[in-house]
Amino acid sequence: MTSQDLEIMKHVFFLRSGLTAVTDDDGKHIGNLQTSWLMLFVNQLVAQGEDPEQFRFTMPDGTVARVFKTEAGYGSCVVCEKQSVH
Repeated sequence: MTSQDLEIMKHVFFLRSGLTAVTDDDGKHIGNLQTSWLMLFVNQLVAQGEDPEQFRFTMPDGTVARVFKTEAGYGSCVVCEKQSVH
């Protein structure tokens, strides 16, 4: 990668909430590219025939996310209590 490539790069931030933030090099948000990385994985589990409610999701900082079924598919919430990883 050259320095010229770095000048035009967009930035993706994986947030502990399971969401992403995408910005251009000037820091302007690119909303249409932002999605939940947690829900992308949940959709992968569903595609493989798994029930996401039967999984524990440990976020990068050790907090736990819970996934639950909704009328529209699945939702999630992050429990702010850190869990020990086994």
